[in-house]
Amino acid sequence: MSPLAQSIRFWLMRRPRPVKLRLHVGKEVSEIETGLGVSWARVAETVDSMEATKLEALSETGSLIRACKPEELAEPDDDDAPEATTAAPVVVPFDAETERWKLFATLLDGAYKHANEQAFATLAGIVERMARRDEATSRALERVRDGLLREAEERYAAAPEAGAEGGMLAQAAAAFLGGMGQGKAEAVPNGAAPTNGKGH
Repeated sequence: MSPLAQSIRFWLMRRPRPVKLRLHVGKEVSEIETGLGVSWARVAETVDSMEATKLEALSETGSLIRACKPEELAEPDDDDAPEATTAAPVVVPFDAETERWKLFATLLDGAYKHANEQAFATLAGIVERMARRDEATSRALERVRDGLLREAEERYAAAPEAGAEGGMLAQAAAAFLGGMGQGKAEAVPNGAAPTNGKGH
């Protein structure tokens, strides 16, 4: 169905509906019955195909209900066009209590994020300080150990000049160094009798 036929159909179905339609085609006039059971779509297509120049809607008594020119129906009149329904904007009333809760939730979320960031930063600082302290402690222990070893070696080197007592101290120092696993004392040869700590 063409747009013009649709407009004609809409015009025919307006109330009061006609029971007869008078068509003016040039100088000729013809009538179409539009009573009960009629197909308004077929009537509209017939009028469109006949290229009528004027339409007249008639009542049962033959009186004129309305008239129009088909070309004028291409654009429906403002009175015929359905009213456009414009949705009114939804206005949400301001709720102070709701706004306060929203603000509280926003602040609480920000506080949690800040607290977590601070906690991670503090933890990282603690771990870093502990690592530096352990490293410093390890270096201090190494220095103390090296000092003790140097002192023991110096005493061991000076032991022959101290006589028998010095020899015993030297042997004790050698045994101490050997116990620490530093490899300073010589191992006992295979088959040799173990010493009792006294000089020969």
